[in-house]
Formats: sequence, structure tokens, C-alpha cells
Amino acid sequence: MNGITAFALSQNYTDISIAGAGAIKGKNCQIDSIEDIEGGHRVNFKWELDDGTVLTDHMDVMNGEKGADGEPGPKGDPGDAGFAPQVEVEKSTDNEYVLRIQDVDSDYDTPNLKGSGGISTSYDEEDENVHIW
Repeated sequence: MNGITAFALSQNYTDISIAGAGAIKGKNCQIDSIEDIEGGHRVNFKWELDDGTVLTDHMDVMNGEKGADGEPGPKGDPGDAGFAPQVEVEKSTDNEYVLRIQDVDSDYDTPNLKGSGGISTSYDEEDENVHIW
């Protein structure tokens, strides 16, 4: 670099510093916007100098590669106990088959499960299933 170029650059730096953008006086930089770009984001900066001049610049921040999964975290607290409904045969005759069902909120009897028209149902306590035939 020759002396004339060095002088010109130093003069420009001094002028910008006096206007409020250089290291001597300084102005707060503001993030003007953030834009999505392919593979990352562009952060746009803005400075307004004492004389009203606005300077801008940007920095591209690229997404990194996905890293390896971390170690598992600590075991969580136990949850609330679950509830399985209780089912019992309330009535079982040739014409009537009623179940009593107790769930977490209520206790109720089913309607007659032996319907008319040739369809019958029964509850098999051994395999705990309702059979329809």
C-alpha cells in the first residue's frame, strides 16, 4: 500500500468515526431483519449515524449438520395409576343377560344383552369375553 492510499483510507475511517460509526465514537448496531436463505439465515444489520446516514451490512449464518443424539435424560416421576374397568355378570337367565360395569367415574348395568330375533350373547368368565351368536 502506498502512502496516498493509506492516507485516503485513514481519512475515510476518521470521517466515519466522527459521524458515529467508527471505533472512536461508535453507534449501536441494530438487527434490521432476519431472512431465510438456502441452508441458513441472513441477519441484516443497520446503523444510523449522527448525520442521518444509514449504513447496512449482513451476515449469513448457516445451519450445521445434525449431531449425534445425546445421552438419555434422567428417569421421570411415576405417572398416575391407571384404571381398568371391572365387569361382572349381574344377571344371567334364559331371557336376560346383564353386565355390571364399574369404571373410574361410575358404576352401571348394561341393558339386556339377550336380544330378540335369535341373537344371543353371553359373558365367558374364563376367557373374559362377551360372545354373540
